[in-house]
Amino acid sequence: MSNEAWFAALSSDAPARWVWLRHRVEPSSIIPRDGSVASVDGDASSTARVVGDHFDLMFADHPGLRTWAVDRLPGVEPHLAWLLPVHRTAYLDYQGVISGGRGEVERLAAGTFTAIEDSTGFTLELNVLETSLAEHFVGRIERLRIESSEEPTRWSIRRLRPS
Repeated sequence: MSNEAWFAALSSDAPARWVWLRHRVEPSSIIPRDGSVASVDGDASSTARVVGDHFDLMFADHPGLRTWAVDRLPGVEPHLAWLLPVHRTAYLDYQGVISGGRGEVERLAAGTFTAIEDSTGFTLELNVLETSLAEHFVGRIERLRIESSEEPTRWSIRRLRPS
């Protein structure tokens, strides 16, 4: 699915689910193991930059989860996010050990989201329904800005200040 088609699908009226996971990786693991990352169109084309512990930001995207890996939770300053292959929807509700020695995941926050397009990219409005980060986030709307670059797997992510 192209970025434009995905953004259009996310702009529907029905909110979809999202999840933040902390992914603790075995010291010998590199994500993914073959060193490639699927591009938006599904072609393995770019070298993975995700090595070691990181966070996975996942959004429901039929038939799986559109997933970005980041080294820290988003702040107001942009930083890199790496687009990973589509993940199974089971991760919306799963935490624990991942098979094949790929480490373990812990749910940090989850909820529903909607996407808002504009001329330069898209903004995600995240309705935080559960979190282990801080109770005051539950029920809040957090806004993230995610923008693509010329490299299909390299994105920029930042948290938007409340307006």
